[in-house]
Amino acid sequence: PEFSENKIQIQNLPATENTASFEVQQPVSETAPATNELTIPLETLLRYFYLAGVLVALLLFIRNIIQIFLLSRKAKVQQMEGYRLLIVYREVPSFTFGRFVIISQTDYDAHGQAILAHEQAHVRQNHFVDLLLLELVRTIHWFNPAVYALIGDMKEIHEFQADEQTLHSGIDAKQYQLLIIQKGVGPRRFALANSFNHCQIKKRITMMNKSKTSKAWRWKVATFLPLLALLLMAFGETGENEPLE
Repeated sequence: PEFSENKIQIQNLPATENTASFEVQQPVSETAPATNELTIPLETLLRYFYLAGVLVALLLFIRNIIQIFLLSRKAKVQQMEGYRLLIVYREVPSFTFGRFVIISQTDYDAHGQAILAHEQAHVRQNHFVDLLLLELVRTIHWFNPAVYALIGDMKEIHEFQADEQTLHSGIDAKQYQLLIIQKGVGPRRFALANSFNHCQIKKRITMMNKSKTSKAWRWKVATFLPLLALLLMAFGETGENEPLE
């Protein structure tokens, strides 16, 4: 075939406003982080969790006070020496709340003297103040197990002290221990109170028997020492009066 000698010349024409330009654009990657994600720091979560625990502990504290207040509204009030006696007709364990002693009518009729002597000891020693301070500490340190152990130990010490004063008031020890065993299976309803049924039975009876054993031992020692002195004096005089050989 024959080709003409005319050559096609390609000229770069200047771009005009009407010239359409096509540009190939690379697809935009969608790896940019989303701006609407919600992120909460761990410190903030822990703070909210602690405040929620404080709120729950505070609500339980207020609930206990409200329960005692509602119970006292239906009680028969008697002004006693140093405290107020509230006799209720419901079957509730006897307990002390501040300067108030709450007891059921059944317990008052059957064992009023012993129970009131016990609860009166709580009132005289202001055990309510100790429990109130510990309840406030538990509200703030609700996550600390040592606080709960401290409250339990404090209530046990209160019961030991009240038992000791009850026996000193003239209550028969055996009858009182039988009463503790009888009432020890009762419910524990109010945390902010010194309940007659609170402490463990075995520990309370053991402490009372230790106290009696210690007193008996002191009396034995007090009786034995004068006898020992008399025996020493008798042997000393016998040795001095013997004639020398």
